[in-house]
Amino acid sequence: HVLLAETYRLQGNLSKSSEELKYAFSNNDLSLEIKAKILSSYVLTINKNSSPENVDNVIGLTEQLIKQSPDNAQAYVVLGDMLKQKGDKKAARDAYVKSTDYDKSIFEVWTSIIDLDNELKDNNGLVKHTALAAEYFPNQAVLWYYNGLGNYAIKDFEEAEYALDEAKNLAFSNKELSANVNALLGDVFNAQKKYKKSNAAYEAALKADPNNEQALNNYSYFSSLRGENLERAKELSKKLIEKHPENATYLDTHGWVLYQQSDYENAREYLKKAVVQANASGTVIEHYGDVLFKLGNKTEAITQCQEAKEKRNHS
Repeated sequence: HVLLAETYRLQGNLSKSSEELKYAFSNNDLSLEIKAKILSSYVLTINKNSSPENVDNVIGLTEQLIKQSPDNAQAYVVLGDMLKQKGDKKAARDAYVKSTDYDKSIFEVWTSIIDLDNELKDNNGLVKHTALAAEYFPNQAVLWYYNGLGNYAIKDFEEAEYALDEAKNLAFSNKELSANVNALLGDVFNAQKKYKKSNAAYEAALKADPNNEQALNNYSYFSSLRGENLERAKELSKKLIEKHPENATYLDTHGWVLYQQSDYENAREYLKKAVVQANASGTVIEHYGDVLFKLGNKTEAITQCQEAKEKRNHS
């Protein structure tokens, strides 16, 4: 059956090849080592022809291997790879996590877990898995960064600050990561009302990367909410909308900076552009209502505020 499977594989008939492998894998007399090698070669073929049928075939073979060898870390990694190809992110993440029960030494597996935690918006999972990974790879700045990101998302700001400080110390030679770390530190300090530290972190992020969008937007927006550094906020938010003229969030930030400077006419121009975007949040619509109110259009202002109440993220 193994020889037939290989013959069919070389002929490009993966369906027949998979059928023969199922017979082979169901036989306990075939050693686990040989099964693992066969599976690895089959996966390489799948990477060239990842049709849904072929991916399902590999998943079936991998599950057979796991039944016979439940502590085979590599089998869980292969299963995770195939489930990710299939688009089942949660099951893929769980397969990768299971592999770490038996082998915690593969850094790429941890990064796959963390990427999927992030995509799934599983912030508690992100915190847990980055902390575990950092026990084995304590000098990897990216692990501390994502741990900080997860803790920030669940509002554990002290833990986020600790993790990001670790990341900052390790990422000093990586300008892109250093900028992202400092931008997130700016958010964390702002949430803790440590505004001077927040401003300094944003400035450090922009020094490392003058185009870091998180720093440009959040520095501007949080400054506008406090009515501080408004000229700097105007400069930075203008840079963003020149690059992204239809981004509702960035248009809202610039419009709100102008609003705080009492430049209501120009603020209305940008906030009006923001509210017509498909992803405009309740906050954006509410801001538009506020500027209309300042300009004396009270009826339309009330209409906008009523619409904002139907959306997410309004005051």
